[in-house]
Amino acid sequence: MSKTTAKTKKEYKTEPTQKQRKAFNLLMSDKVRTKGEAMLKAGYKPTVALRPKRVTETTGWKRLMQQYMPDDKLALKHNEGLEATKKVKLGKKPEVLPDYEARYKYLRMAYQLKNMFPKEAEQNNNIMIQVKTF
Repeated sequence: MSKTTAKTKKEYKTEPTQKQRKAFNLLMSDKVRTKGEAMLKAGYKPTVALRPKRVTETTGWKRLMQQYMPDDKLALKHNEGLEATKKVKLGKKPEVLPDYEARYKYLRMAYQLKNMFPKEAEQNNNIMIQVKTF
């Protein structure tokens, strides 16, 4: 028996498509503001652009993410953010102080990425109060 180099159907599905690559590159270049906008400019139909997860949850998209944003590199940068500092002028010379606002943003993102952040906290909490008058 001879070995063939033909790809199976499953292997074809794991490679990023041209549209996925185009949408990914648009997102990385800051030429678009949302995933949906990137999908439209990449040639996806509006119905797909309204639900970007149809693309971003595919194996091809995940391969692009791993190739250009590997987990170890993201973790390194994220750790740097958790130790963020800023220069503040208190007197004649600037002092380096912790940047608590930046640290909070990185910490919040870490919890979201690990799915440890409560969904309710991500949403605006509107409370409806019913007032009865007598």
